[in-house]
Parts: sequence; structure tokens; C-alpha cells
Amino acid sequence: MVDSALPCSRRIGLEFDLPKFQLIHFVSPRRHKTHYTPLPLKIGDIVIQPTETAKLLGVMLDFKLSFRSHVELAQSRGTKATLALSRISTPILIRTCASFSRRWSSRAWSMVFQREGTVWVAKALGKVQRQACKLITGALRTTATDTLDFHANVLPVHIRLNRSAYNAATRLASLPSSNPIRHTFRRCRRVPRFHRSPIHQLIHAFPIFRSDFETIDPQCRLVPLPAASVSVHIAATKDIARADLDRVLARGGTCIFTDGSGFEDGAGAAAVVAAGRGEGIRRQKHLGSMSEHTVFESEVCGAILALDIIADIPRLTDVDIFLDCQPAIVALSSPKPQPEQYLLAAFHAVLARILRTRRTRKIRLRWVPAHVGIAGNELVDYLAKEAAQGTITPLRTRIILFESPLPTSRCRCGGSESIRQAVGRGMEDIPAAHARRVPRHG
Repeated sequence: MVDSALPCSRRIGLEFDLPKFQLIHFVSPRRHKTHYTPLPLKIGDIVIQPTETAKLLGVMLDFKLSFRSHVELAQSRGTKATLALSRISTPILIRTCASFSRRWSSRAWSMVFQREGTVWVAKALGKVQRQACKLITGALRTTATDTLDFHANVLPVHIRLNRSAYNAATRLASLPSSNPIRHTFRRCRRVPRFHRSPIHQLIHAFPIFRSDFETIDPQCRLVPLPAASVSVHIAATKDIARADLDRVLARGGTCIFTDGSGFEDGAGAAAVVAAGRGEGIRRQKHLGSMSEHTVFESEVCGAILALDIIADIPRLTDVDIFLDCQPAIVALSSPKPQPEQYLLAAFHAVLARILRTRRTRKIRLRWVPAHVGIAGNELVDYLAKEAAQGTITPLRTRIILFESPLPTSRCRCGGSESIRQAVGRGMEDIPAAHARRVPRHG
């Protein structure tokens, strides 16, 4: 600091505000306060005395990193916000403000692993939530806390903190390879017995993060396509969509129906030629378990299978692909950084490879209503359910993405069922407690 930082600041015309500097000594939690002597820091003529707590980016750090000071600060702020809003007759406003005050920087300090010595965090913040729930429901002072949480439509504190840490770990697991934290997170999949880092503790608490996850790259660049090679048609109503389908069938064009399905805890995708050249050609792909994949993934995979069918039909210049999922059509036409991004990139890569062989080929993505008696859509729905149970057909082109199991979807990881399995202890007891009625007074 004295040898390099201060001379450099003077050289470029900047100046450190030394009186605002904070000094804190971090020691082992097992060491007593009297077992060490903190030394001051002298910079020039200014002496910075050591303190027991320091504030960094809104988080109160104490010398043993127990975060007790920060929890007490969050508790006091939540209590102050709840009392200030106690005269407002809008329960939603009370619930929102009190919840925000309690979860202030919770991802940085919350104890999410439910081990000995961390229960006090949930108890301290639970007092604030209980006070807010009594204001929301108008219940008596002796009402059970879990009953108050249920009727106020809020999660228990320990589940809320666990979900916050779980979502933060999901973002770490889906970082792109260009982010250095991505490699650190992958190395931490092997959890040591001793000397665990915070990331080790996260993965130990939520074992689902030991599997491969999809990456979401905000700078993902797709393969460029020729102009006007792909068009999108989404009808305003179901009747207009059926009329468009009848018009395509009347002119004798090639129609490929695609669909994705989640059936009997499995995810599958299918594509079939319902009319035109190559009628009867079909493709089926089993993605895996519904605990790792979504129906949206299946829909996008069905569109990729349709491209494989197009590559299998020689001299095909005009084709219509029908999907019954409008979000999938929009994502395929204008992909953005989002979950299942790698599948959208694979669709554009396969499409670019097909268009290189015949640049005059025209492909149209059309929306068709589901379960309204359209023969092609009903057939592909049946094939998608077969694929969800494990049926797979060989592909015409090589799609490297399909040669290995697909990574776990971030959407499926962040679902309520995954959080229920990861958080575990405490959630299975909530329904029985919620069966009790909350007493109210006039």
C-alpha cells in the first residue's frame, strides 16, 4: 500500500480517503477473543484501528465470519419495516416489504445447510416473519407459526433461505466456460471430507449440482443463415391456423409435424412427415427423465428431428414444419440468452448445414393447435409419448449433441419439485401443519 498504491495514486492525480478505511482481523471461530491481539495499521500519518465488524458491499463481516452482526441488522430492519407498515391495510404490501428486508443479501450469508449451530438464523428471521404474518391474517398471538405461514401464503424462513442459495448455485452451475468461476465450480464437484469451501458446501447440500448442467452464454453467436430461408407463421386464432393447414395440404406441399412430450416421468420428441414427399418418415428421440428435462426442450428437439428428415429427402425445396408450441417457434426464430440455449444453437447449426447443400430451399415454421382432431398432430403426439418411454430411431445426419446424454436443464433444476428434493428436511411436514385452521378475531 505504502510502496506502490499511494505513489501510483499521486502520479495519476487520485487520492485515497484513508480515514474511511476499515481494518478487521479474521480468526478461527474456535479461538477465543482474548487469544489474539489485533494490531493497528499505519499508513503515513494515519493509524487505522482494528474493529470487530466491517461493512463490505452491504454485508456486515465479523472477525469470526459467523455473520451474527449481519443477521441482527437484517432482523432489526425487517422489524422496523413491518412495524412501519402495520397500519396499512394491504397485506400484499406488508408481505413484500417485510420479505425484502429479511432477505437482504441473504445469498452471501444465509446458513443453508441445516447443520448444528445454524438454526438460530432461521429463528431470528422467523420472528419478523411471524409478526408480519399475524398482521396479514389477523390471527391470535398463540397461533402456530407454520399455520400462519400457510394462510399468509409465504414460505417458512429456512425454506426461503435454502431456495435463495439453491437458485444462486443454479446460476453458478450454468455459467459459460469463459467465466473462471465455471471451472472452479466444476472442480468442486468432488466434495472433500475436511476443509470445504462455500462452493463445496453448496454442492454437498444440493447433490443435483454434481451432474452436468447446460451453460447460458450471453454472447452466444449463432451460425448465419441465408436471407429469407426460414419464415415464421403464427396464426391469430385456431380457426385461421386450421385454414392455413388445409391450404398447405391442398397445394400438395410437404408437411412435417413435430411434438415434444413429458409422459410417465420421461421426456421425448418426435417428428413425422404427414403429407407430401417422404410421407411416413419419422424420427423419435428419448431425452431422459422429466426431473432433468422440460417439455420445451422436447419441442425444440422435435424441430431438430424435422431438419434431419429434411436432410433425408433428396431434392426437397419447399417444406412446412408444424409445431403446437408457440414459445418454441418464437425461440427458434429469434433465439436469446435463455435456458435450452444450446438446443437453439444446434437447430441453427443443422439448418445452416442443410441450406449449404441447397440454398434455394424454403422452410416455414407454422403453429398448429393441439388436440383438436388434426391427424398429423395426433400422430406425432403418439410418437412423442412413445419416445418419452424410451423409443429411439436412427438419424440421417450426424448430430453430435444427440450422441451423448443432454445436460440437465436449468429450468428443471429451478423447479419447485427439484427445490423440494434438494431442500429436503422440513418441507414434507408442511401440508399436515397447514391443515389446521387459523383462528381469527373480529
